[in-house]
Amino acid sequence: MGMLGKSLIMRMRLTVKYMPTREKAIVILMLIVLFYTLLCIITPSFIAKIHGISVSKNPSTSIKPGYYFINYGKGINKGDIAIVCIPSQHYAEIALRDGLPGSDLCRYKSRPLLKYVVASTNDVVKVSRDGILVNNILLPNTKPIQEIYSIKLNPIPVGTTFKLKPSEYVVLGETYDSFDSRYYGVITNKDILGKATYLW
Repeated sequence: MGMLGKSLIMRMRLTVKYMPTREKAIVILMLIVLFYTLLCIITPSFIAKIHGISVSKNPSTSIKPGYYFINYGKGINKGDIAIVCIPSQHYAEIALRDGLPGSDLCRYKSRPLLKYVVASTNDVVKVSRDGILVNNILLPNTKPIQEIYSIKLNPIPVGTTFKLKPSEYVVLGETYDSFDSRYYGVITNKDILGKATYLW
């Protein structure tokens, strides 16, 4: 390492040393986030797990692509991004045929999906020709698709209405072609691995 590099490191150490405690904690946290993000960029399939927390890349376009904090085992609420296992073997096989990578994290061996929790306990969900309604509010980009790439998706029949029980959820993506509860229906706590938080 040259003299310039040593000089820069020394200045950084002195700067951090004399920072107030709160600012120092923020800098350290930012460096940790940067470190794990760089690991994911260098090896996109890498997940650096520490006590159930990791940083992972989401390549899918059904929810905002980018890097996410993954908190395994974390409980979820309406509005959160959940890490979801497809709840049936039939739909897991459809996803695998459509190109979704396999994974041992889920019981039917398909890779977990990131989806928004749009309905939970006591919410009333209805399937209409125009899409999914939660408590009579139509959600955007939720009109069911009958097939994609010649693969029949068999969405939940139009007219189906149900009220969610405790520990039941409906999850959706952001795009019209998201593979979500429009097809595989209600998920429960056993189908949820944890919670994801978008980084960048």
